[in-house]
Amino acid sequence: MKGIENWFALQKIFGEDITLADSMIENSILDAIAGKMSLDIVVSHEVKNPPIKWKEWEKVYLKIDFFCIKEAQSFVNNGPFEIGVFTISEKENRYELNIQGKKNDRIGCMFAVGRIQNIKPLVCNPKTNRYEVNS
Repeated sequence: MKGIENWFALQKIFGEDITLADSMIENSILDAIAGKMSLDIVVSHEVKNPPIKWKEWEKVYLKIDFFCIKEAQSFVNNGPFEIGVFTISEKENRYELNIQGKKNDRIGCMFAVGRIQNIKPLVCNPKTNRYEVNS
């Protein structure tokens, strides 16, 4: 995907046709002073090529950071943010992120570069009924 320098890491695990549609944004952090936005995303797409060290997974945790952001916009309703459309387009030597949620939520910004920081397997802990990183 344009603007994310290591998108190939996702393509290797999920296949060339990976989109983040139907994934859940668990957390978004905007640091306007530093010009950075971070998204924590839970991906439930089929894993086609798991890394050797992954023993089991039900979902996948993904952290993406966007740097040198400008014009950040966010409108998030209460409750979970389920991604309907996740697009990045190129505009005037920058990239425009546009995430449309399924409940009319929206997150967007202009950025210079994005980077995938973490990709980790998640399994459900029956005691807490929550997904946790599976080491």
